[in-house]
Amino acid sequence: MGDAGAPRLLAYVLAHEIAHVLQAVDRHSETGVMKASWDKGDYFSMGRGRLKFTPSDIGLIRLVLDTRKTQSAASKQRSAIIQSHQ
Repeated sequence: MGDAGAPRLLAYVLAHEIAHVLQAVDRHSETGVMKASWDKGDYFSMGRGRLKFTPSDIGLIRLVLDTRKTQSAASKQRSAIIQSHQ
């Protein structure tokens, strides 16, 4: 990828690591951004901006975010009920 590709590579590394946090699980995919080890083909795809998340990776991120949103809403409701009974 060369020095000119360093910022793009860093962006992919950051996206990969942020996805680990968002997925809330230590896992890798067979292909794409969440692949455990990138190869020449992956770096080529990165250079063209075409290395993507798999549909499974996107689905897991959405599932975890939706779950957190639901848990947050439930927590706020519990707090409101507790405060109203004090």
